[in-house]
Amino acid sequence: MKATTSLNVTIAPVKSESPSFVRRKLSAVVRKAVTAYYTEQEQQEIARAAKLRGISMSSFVATASLKEARRSQRER
Repeated sequence: MKATTSLNVTIAPVKSESPSFVRRKLSAVVRKAVTAYYTEQEQQEIARAAKLRGISMSSFVATASLKEARRSQRER
């Protein structure tokens, strides 16, 4: 839905963030540790991507892993 003001400014709704990268609520997280090993370059790539999303590396890795797991299960 768009609205036009008397100043000839158009206001349009902003698309929400991709559902796969919604900030995870700490209260909904079961705190289980998972260990993963990365090369220095992989760690830097993950850190940059997480920073762009405004989330922690841990949350980024968890969200991306769950997205891939769910995609893999749908393909079966």
